Amino acid sequence: MRTAPLRGAGAGRAESWCRRLLRAYPPAYRAVHGEEIVGTLLEVSAGGGRPSIRECVGLVTGGLAARLRERTARSGPWWADGLALGALLTALINLLGDLTMVEVDPGSPNPVWAIGSAVLFLALLRGRLWVALPLALLEAYQINRSLIGGESILGVVPDFGPDYGSGEMVTRYGAMAAALVVLAVLAVRRSSRPQSRSWWWVAALAIMWAARHVHLPMSSHAETFCSSETVCHVARVPDYLPVVDLARVGLTMALLSCGVWATAVTRDLRWALAAAFVFLTSSGPYLALTEGVVPTTVTAVFWALQAVLVGAMVVTARRGARARA
Repeated sequence: MRTAPLRGAGAGRAESWCRRLLRAYPPAYRAVHGEEIVGTLLEVSAGGGRPSIRECVGLVTGGLAARLRERTARSGPWWADGLALGALLTALINLLGDLTMVEVDPGSPNPVWAIGSAVLFLALLRGRLWVALPLALLEAYQINRSLIGGESILGVVPDFGPDYGSGEMVTRYGAMAAALVVLAVLAVRRSSRPQSRSWWWVAALAIMWAARHVHLPMSSHAETFCSSETVCHVARVPDYLPVVDLARVGLTMALLSCGVWATAVTRDLRWALAAAFVFLTSSGPYLALTEGVVPTTVTAVFWALQAVLVGAMVVTARRGARARA
């Protein structure tokens, strides 16, 4: 027995819900297939109002997959887009660290440095290569000025910001600057510039910034405090859950899992290249940062999981390339 179609307000609400879900698809795809998809959903869910959760998830994932395929088809070489995405993620990591430095020491020159990092991140987010390139080169010089020598660039640009001079940070900033130099050469020779990306990437920065300011008491321990008169007393000091570390692990795993899914959808190596770029340039600083804070076993497991997911992207893309060949 066939279910009677929805009428009146019920049909209008169901159709509005279907059209909201349809926004997951690219505009060009909606213009061609939108009415057909909405009609099919209304027919399938005629007796139950809104589409089921399974149908909603399928529609949204299908739309996101269509957007990924469309972007892959209209973007430049896969390796250039992968480098641009890797540079963007590295700039995001650097910006989060710079904002933390500003919070710890507001009176230092770090606010100027953080503003430069924010402009660099926004320039890469919107595909402004010629704005991002000089900023990346300047940052790479500033953090290595003790190794390069000289007090300023031609006596014009003063020294400001941190002077790391260590292998881990040299790798991160140097790799980002080198990637942008390669993209600049490609832009000059082929007139191919990085494309702008979604503002949703700012949400990752907001999540990590919020996690840094969340303090969840986990337990407490006894600690002895002594005053100048050598009067000592024992007090209970709370131990807080490392929310920012948990957020970093969770966000990293979520983004890498999305990368595996994007690779499976597009059969393209750009997502693997971006993930490998960030993994190889940022794992060293993270391991140094968490030394003595996070147990070595936990850090090693986190590192291994990242390596496995990056490897899964490479294997998935290679299988797709062999299938097309």
